[in-house]
Amino acid sequence: MANICEICKKGTMTGRHIKHKQTGGWALKAPRTNRKLSPNLRTIKVAYEKGGTEKVKVCMKCYKRLQAA
Repeated sequence: MANICEICKKGTMTGRHIKHKQTGGWALKAPRTNRKLSPNLRTIKVAYEKGGTEKVKVCMKCYKRLQAA
C-alpha cells in the first residue's frame, strides 16, 4: 500500500538536496541529488456511527484536526 493520507490524499513528493551554500561562483557548481519527501503518516482506528471501525493511514495534519473535533 502506498504512503498516502486517506483523508487529504497527501503523498510522496520529490525534491533536490544541495550539498553546500550557493553563493558567488559556486552557484552553478553545487552538486545536487534527488531525494524523496514522504508524509508523516500514522495508522489510527476510526469509529463510524453505524458501529463499525476501520484502520486508516492519516497524516499528522489530519490527525490533529480529528483530535480537535
